[in-house]
Amino acid sequence: MDRVVGNLQVEEMGRVVKVDGDIAEVEVVPAGGCSHCGAKNLCNWTGQQTRRIFAINRIKAAIGDNVTIVRDIRQSTYSALLVFGVPVGMTVIGILSGSLFLKSDRWATALAGLGILSGVAIVKLIDKKRAESKAGLPVIVRLSSQKGVDNVANNLNDNYFNNSGDR
Repeated sequence: MDRVVGNLQVEEMGRVVKVDGDIAEVEVVPAGGCSHCGAKNLCNWTGQQTRRIFAINRIKAAIGDNVTIVRDIRQSTYSALLVFGVPVGMTVIGILSGSLFLKSDRWATALAGLGILSGVAIVKLIDKKRAESKAGLPVIVRLSSQKGVDNVANNLNDNYFNNSGDR
């Protein structure tokens, strides 16, 4: 369950599963908006009910802690545009190059394949650079047992995580 905390920020609940310095890997139950998204199966292609994200661990949360993270909605939009837009754009460039300049369907098909592969490679490079700089990562702001946490969300997460061994 997520909660809007500002014009451009959303809170999510999760549990810390790994800590590496000031970065924590947090397992979260996908936000309510995910169920309405047309691309939900692309983001969650594994079919699992939780997803793991990296977050800046300013409060020094430990493995097993229930935490509240804050993420910027603009970063989600940027990520979606990057992940879907760059490979599609590169594919279109490949098709147009083969069709218009080389005047060949075979070249258009080959360059479309090359375009999508290069688009995925570009996304991976950008992702690696952003991960190194920690740009756009969500931030762990508090333990979920602290004041201000929505009890309903806390109970939902506790019920899910306490029963997660059954899955």
